[in-house]
Amino acid sequence: MNANKTSGTQLIGAIDEQFINFVGPIGQLIIDDAKNLWRKKQWKGPSALRNYIKFLSENIDSKNDKEQFIQLASRHALEAASKKYKA
Repeated sequence: MNANKTSGTQLIGAIDEQFINFVGPIGQLIIDDAKNLWRKKQWKGPSALRNYIKFLSENIDSKNDKEQFIQLASRHALEAASKKYKA
C-alpha cells in the first residue's frame, strides 16, 4: 500500500513538473490551488486525476501548450497505471 502512495506521489510530481515547464514558477501557486480544490471537492478514483489535469490545463493560455500538457500528463498517468498492473 505504501508503494501505491509513493507511485501516486511520483505521478503527481511528474505532472506538476510538466505544468511548471509550461507556465513557469507561478505554476506552484496554481498547483497548490489545484491540490486544495482536490481536497475540498474530495475527488476520488480515476476521475480525480482527470479533474486535476483539467484544472491545471485551464491555466495555460496557449491552446497548443494546453493540448501538449494534457497529452504529456495523460501519458504519465497511463505509464503509471501500466506499471501498477504489471506489478
